[in-house]
Amino acid sequence: MGCKATIRTRTSFLRQELILRSSHSGYYCPKKTRYAEQFPCPPGTYSEVSGATDISTCLPCPPGRFCSRPGLVEPEGYCAPGWFCPAGSVSNKPAHLSDLPGRTNSSSVSLNGGMCPAGAFCPEGSPYPVPCTPGKYCASRELSAESGRCEAGFYCTRGSSVPNPQSSEAGDVCPPGHFCEAGTSTPSPCPPGTYMPRPSARSSQDCLPCTAGYYCPHWGSVEPADRCSDGWFCPAGTVHPQSPENLCPVGHYCPAGSSEPMTCPVGYYQEVAGQSQCQVCPAGRYCGPGEDLDGVERGVYMPRDCPAGYYCVQGTEFGQQHPCPAGTYSDRTGLISSAGCSPCPGGWFCAQLGTAATLSDCSPDSAGLSVVLSVLRVWKE
Repeated sequence: MGCKATIRTRTSFLRQELILRSSHSGYYCPKKTRYAEQFPCPPGTYSEVSGATDISTCLPCPPGRFCSRPGLVEPEGYCAPGWFCPAGSVSNKPAHLSDLPGRTNSSSVSLNGGMCPAGAFCPEGSPYPVPCTPGKYCASRELSAESGRCEAGFYCTRGSSVPNPQSSEAGDVCPPGHFCEAGTSTPSPCPPGTYMPRPSARSSQDCLPCTAGYYCPHWGSVEPADRCSDGWFCPAGTVHPQSPENLCPVGHYCPAGSSEPMTCPVGYYQEVAGQSQCQVCPAGRYCGPGEDLDGVERGVYMPRDCPAGYYCVQGTEFGQQHPCPAGTYSDRTGLISSAGCSPCPGGWFCAQLGTAATLSDCSPDSAGLSVVLSVLRVWKE
């Protein structure tokens, strides 16, 4: 009895020692294992554990790595550039059905890995395709980096396979009201004061200055917002319809849509800034051209009194436009009609038009000639 027990105990010990010795890393030894390398971890897996008794200790090869041989203790290497390797890959260039000769390229991405598709890139060790960076494009398969920047006049969102996408999820032509420089991922709006009615603008210089007489207050304008307000003027590139620096000045008028102030014509005036029309010159005054205000030539901003010897009806353009007729005179300013001119008194004569005062007598020694001692006229300005 004791001898048999001793033999049985020694046999069990030797069997356990053999199994433990054979169960090294990369392999597992379940019950009834006959030799050390009978059960290797299969391709696509590896194991760093020694003494494993079942396949559950064999781990899938990590994403971006590959395990091509059985019985590996660690992953063999990294996925090749231009390819992607998900967990459990058995090759650094996993074959996808569409990658095989004679097969049509497919836009689908295999769960088992494969060649990097167009519109994506795969650096070395990629676990999955990386969609092409916004603003760039990836033109072909098996790329390890982007092909280049998106063309000016277009924008490329994530995953573009062409530099000039049109009407796709990966980008499009730059829309009106915007500009797209090379490498654009999101169109940039034209700034206030500009607009862009057409697509494909390539830079901010392509944005057009707002049309003179109009204003463009918004970002990304396709057309001017509206005409300039009454009493204001809007040069090209105007942002707001009532900018303080664009208030219509005195002596001028600015109807809606004015690109610059317009000078009040002769016979009219405007003494108030910010007006859309000029006022007719009142009777008894004149409104001539070439007024000067603060050293700047401007339109008429203040009517002037009609000079002596003349009268000024409504809308008179200059002081000497309407002289008192011959045989009359006036030494007063501001006459509104010829009725204000006085007849020349007895013993005197008024031969000239526009006489302000006369001292021409009718004495015999004048031999019938008039001796004009003084004729006062209003000087021209």
